[in-house]
Amino acid sequence: MAQKNIGKADFFQMIQQAGLNKQRVAVYQQGRAVAYVVPIEDVQTLQRLEDRLDGAECERILRRVREGKEKVLSWEQAKSRL
Repeated sequence: MAQKNIGKADFFQMIQQAGLNKQRVAVYQQGRAVAYVVPIEDVQTLQRLEDRLDGAECERILRRVREGKEKVLSWEQAKSRL
């Protein structure tokens, strides 16, 4: 993973490193990593993983509802609890 203290002029180079060279680039502020510029493939992979986790959680909850272990509220009931 590349580390670089940057100014505005270095931003394009960071995009190239991430996009073309498929490198993750750490952005530092006051000596501390505050962000990363990453290849789009990394983001897409994370999105797929999140989707799988969300799907598995939904399946788990639906199974509990079907088994009678999870209570289902109407929209009106849910709103009244806010």
